[in-house]
Amino acid sequence: MGLRFVRSASFCFALVLSLPVILLAADAEGCKDSPVIARVPGSTLDKCGHQKSGQATVSVRKGKGVVDRTLEGDYQSWGYVTRDGIGDSEVFRNIEDSLKQAGFQIDYESNPERITAHKGNVWYSLENRGDYYKQIVVTVKTK
Repeated sequence: MGLRFVRSASFCFALVLSLPVILLAADAEGCKDSPVIARVPGSTLDKCGHQKSGQATVSVRKGKGVVDRTLEGDYQSWGYVTRDGIGDSEVFRNIEDSLKQAGFQIDYESNPERITAHKGNVWYSLENRGDYYKQIVVTVKTK
């Protein structure tokens, strides 16, 4: 009985330790990553949304100041939970580098909380809060 109990207890202990990893590893049902900018490695897709005709308000630089700009068009959003050990500065740098590599122009940044960028009529916004970040992509309708 002693050896079987030790094995059972060891298995249960290992299962309990791995449970948070199993629960955090699964992305939200029905959600897929942005085709524009990939997730930060180790992040879990927590929620997503899509509206064929939606709005987002983003910050952009104008002269020496900052103004809000409302974008209308195909609206998509993704919310990610980061894994332990990833800080908000790392998320910010990772997204900023990815945007630049993809040919986006940075229109506004407030390290490490926000980035606004665009490439043609595709606009990207990052809202970063350390252990959680949100990506928004709006494809503005051309007139």
